[in-house]
Amino acid sequence: MARLGRGIPVRQVVRRPPLVSYDAEAALPPFETPFRYPRDQQFTSGPFVTPFIYPPMQVSAPHIPGSLITRDGEIEWNGMLWSPSNQYRPSPKLTGWDSIKLSNGNVERGSRHGAWPGRKLAGQRIVNATVQLNDDSPTFQDSLDAMINSWAPPDGAEEYPLAIRTRGKVLIAFGAIIQADAPPDLFGIGVSNILIQWACSDPRRFGTDFNAVRLDLAGGTLTNPGNAPASPRFRFHGPVTTPRIQLADRILAFNVAIGTGERLDVDTANGDLGVYNTPGTVQLADYVRLDAFSVPVERLTLPGGTWPIQYIPDAGGAGGFDVFWRSTWW
Repeated sequence: MARLGRGIPVRQVVRRPPLVSYDAEAALPPFETPFRYPRDQQFTSGPFVTPFIYPPMQVSAPHIPGSLITRDGEIEWNGMLWSPSNQYRPSPKLTGWDSIKLSNGNVERGSRHGAWPGRKLAGQRIVNATVQLNDDSPTFQDSLDAMINSWAPPDGAEEYPLAIRTRGKVLIAFGAIIQADAPPDLFGIGVSNILIQWACSDPRRFGTDFNAVRLDLAGGTLTNPGNAPASPRFRFHGPVTTPRIQLADRILAFNVAIGTGERLDVDTANGDLGVYNTPGTVQLADYVRLDAFSVPVERLTLPGGTWPIQYIPDAGGAGGFDVFWRSTWW
């Protein structure tokens, strides 16, 4: 039994109402963002200049052989002029330029005196010249190096133009230097008598003029003022079937049909021919059969003088044909 006045205290209990949330709408003032950028300003700038960064336009054209020559006795070799007016002075003792060597095609008869006459063909042209390098100055070695570089052998069978003027006429042959010698005995005084020899596989010499003409079905005339037969180049424009020409009593014809936008190129100097598109950028065929009554391509030549040429295709040919040639001398 508990003592009086010392009972167990009663625990206090506190009761609260439950927490409840309610949605409510509240009106807010307009939302504003202060403009912090500076106000519009006006200013004046100088002229606007763009630097020109493109390189200047440069146009180059192939060198015309013989165009550097201005007087008799000058030699132009592959674009390099040797002249009495510069340090490369040719000697007048030039051999092989105005001469020709023919092979004897005669065949000895076996049963009687004499021989059967054969065709005479000219061999390659061998030209010899002496050029005196005369440059008694600090540039002597540079002049000598330029001369030596001129006879550096090509990588292949390339031949380069050799132009010489004699008696007021410039003629051009194409060849390569096969022998050269620059004796050093007079180097001390800036002189060297250089011996040079060329071999020109084609013995013919050509004028500086390059002739071109377009002919149609009416034909025309071609003139070669030289004394050696020229080897023209022809270009037949399609559409044409069996393009055929007659020149100097010889007929050249091809058993081929050239379509519209095509052309047939023929080079009688080396027998090359092919069918191309009109711009000449795409070769369509590299083999074209000759017609039965045609001479070989290399046998059609333009002899010296003026000759009629006829264009006689089997069909078509309204596009005509082009002829390119040089005046030719022995």
